[in-house]
Amino acid sequence: MTKSLVRVLGAFLDTLYLNVYQTDSNFQVVKKRLPDELKLELQQLKELAQEEEENIPTRFSFDGRPLLMMTKGSEGFNWILATIALG
Repeated sequence: MTKSLVRVLGAFLDTLYLNVYQTDSNFQVVKKRLPDELKLELQQLKELAQEEEENIPTRFSFDGRPLLMMTKGSEGFNWILATIALG
């Protein structure tokens, strides 16, 4: 039996950060840059969120809920998309 690479670090989390990578049909990571149009859209959304001083809905969704552009990124991350509680 193959040992899982997944490790449970805690339970009852209220925050979960994920890095998402593009993959091919075999779930192998495809290394390529984001299209310029998408980077521009994300940057404009972040600037709007900063102007309004609140997270704003985007056209992206997860589990039927809109992802919100956060007002700030963090080190190494230009844009952070979040969703309200998943459950």
